Amino acid sequence: MDKRRDLWRSIMLIALDSNIIAYAEGIGGASRCQRASSIIQALPQQSVILPAQCLLELLYVLRRKGGKSPAEAQRIVQRWINTNRTANSTAASLQTAMEIAAAHDFQIFDAFILAVATENHCQALLSEDMQHGFKYGTVTIINPFVEPTHQMLKAYVEH
Repeated sequence: MDKRRDLWRSIMLIALDSNIIAYAEGIGGASRCQRASSIIQALPQQSVILPAQCLLELLYVLRRKGGKSPAEAQRIVQRWINTNRTANSTAASLQTAMEIAAAHDFQIFDAFILAVATENHCQALLSEDMQHGFKYGTVTIINPFVEPTHQMLKAYVEH
């Protein structure tokens, strides 16, 4: 059973929303920052997908809420780029985002992140801002701060 779980962990792709990354950078309440950081550390690096939109949002949050200088914020975002896989936006993801927003009443930027996660074959999108448990295509939105921990996330955070 452990071998099967380890195989699943190695191939499951998980996108991170900007709020999860910002918490991992220490911006927000201490318990959320600690939880986000421990989850990200538990994820196999090859499983993490960072939508480019989220990295732009992180840059903004680091400056506005984190009080970082432009150079420091850029270094932090660059570290995330260098250590994780970045997913670019496409015309197809824009089209999908508009469809998600219209069909499910999502805020357009959240829909865009979900579309990019879908386009990159993710199984999960960790986000505090979107509807926990909502499934679109192959992607399930998981709020990592909701208890009990979602079954998909348990394989990573509860060893």
